[in-house]
Amino acid sequence: MAGYLSELQRRGYTFFMEIKEIEYAILLKDHEAFDWKKNQYLRSASEKNKSIYTINQNKNLFLDLYHKHELLVTDETKKLKIEYTKKLLHFNSKTCQKCNAKLKLVNDSFYGCPNYKSGDEHSTFSDKPPYYYNNNGKFKSWLPDVISQSGFKKIVRAGDLLDFYELNGLICLSLKHLNSSFRKQINIRSDVKKSSNAFEQESKIKLEKIYDIVKYNPVIKYKYKNEKEKHCELDFIVSNKNDSKVIICECKTSDLDIDNIQEELYINLLTHILQTRGDNREVRFRYIIEK
Repeated sequence: MAGYLSELQRRGYTFFMEIKEIEYAILLKDHEAFDWKKNQYLRSASEKNKSIYTINQNKNLFLDLYHKHELLVTDETKKLKIEYTKKLLHFNSKTCQKCNAKLKLVNDSFYGCPNYKSGDEHSTFSDKPPYYYNNNGKFKSWLPDVISQSGFKKIVRAGDLLDFYELNGLICLSLKHLNSSFRKQINIRSDVKKSSNAFEQESKIKLEKIYDIVKYNPVIKYKYKNEKEKHCELDFIVSNKNDSKVIICECKTSDLDIDNIQEELYINLLTHILQTRGDNREVRFRYIIEK
């Protein structure tokens, strides 16, 4: 832990950290890591099958929610637009929206209704036009919203539900109202994952030319005291023979993806593993940024 803290402090980090006690941390052997990854894949496939099955078993519910959600957002948008038009009309004429009285200039940038004492909702305006809230923006998140309304938030996946709607001849609501399909968001995530895998392979080749030992996608099984057991998959752990340090390398597509919490976790766990083995090498962390 001390080596970890000094490493971050060397880089200029200043922070308050909740220190958790590690009950155990184990670097899985290659065959153990393979089995864990296989189980993760099978679990993901099982979750996808469960998602599709749930949608088909509740077909009428999801079709109904599609139309209800579209109607709800479009009706809200119409009401907001009507309200905005009225408010803008009264702003331009400097009259009260409730009683039509002529507004008085209270100071250089504030207008108020002289009848404000007679009840609520009398108009007040600044010197700037009222803001128009475009409720259509709610269509950006329409799929997660529909899933939440269905009661199957932890089961149904957005991509599976979009497939279902398209197979039933329904248009993606964000494409229909915003000319931007939710499918694009799904594809972007998929493309980023593919690009990331390719970049990792390129980085692996370069690292193998520099370091004697390169562990690719090693898996650590760990447990904090009074918490559940977890696993994390790193990109690389590299080292040279007879060197005094071990380096964790993580690939990122840009500086914006740098994750200090992930960095903290990985250094903490690997330091614990080495110390448990009586290995006093220093654990360092390095980001490999895709150019």
